[in-house]
Amino acid sequence: MRAIRTALLGGVLATTLIAAPGHTALRADSLDAMISRLQSMWDVPGFAVAIVEDGRVVLMKGYGVRALGKPERVDERTLFYTGSVTKTFTVLALGMLADQGKLRIDDPVVRYLPQFRLGDSVLTRQVTVRDLLSHRTGLPRADLLMVGGYDPDEIVRRLGALDPVAPIRSRLTYQNQMYLVASRIVAGLT
Repeated sequence: MRAIRTALLGGVLATTLIAAPGHTALRADSLDAMISRLQSMWDVPGFAVAIVEDGRVVLMKGYGVRALGKPERVDERTLFYTGSVTKTFTVLALGMLADQGKLRIDDPVVRYLPQFRLGDSVLTRQVTVRDLLSHRTGLPRADLLMVGGYDPDEIVRRLGALDPVAPIRSRLTYQNQMYLVASRIVAGLT
């Protein structure tokens, strides 16, 4: 529930800053006071704020603590677990690349990520970017790969050890790891 409140606080803060007349002229002390009030009102232990204007970062700052009852402070570089919110950003980035002509969503993944290899070479050649985003590769959900402390390239490499649980495009199997693959495509094209 606290994670939901943190996300909602971010939305309220962003809306408040965007709607504020002359929002770029907000003084740091008034911004800090507003954030402190919102943090207290929403009962959120900590979060980070970034304000970007005309493609330039004008403020990056952390507020509060990383975990209740612990002294580690949030700073502008603190990483937060955001769950599936990143899927939205991944799809947006792929859509922008498609609009720029750098990507076709129905192309095989290996066209953009040659190191992508599954246990079955036919399946490897068949999986498209759309399949990644639609959770229809036929591979199982393998969240342990995502929390095992592996770097992204190692997770992609380990996908080759997964056996399909269904034929490609025959059913939906929610897969965080395939969105990681999609994010590697974005990284490779940008």
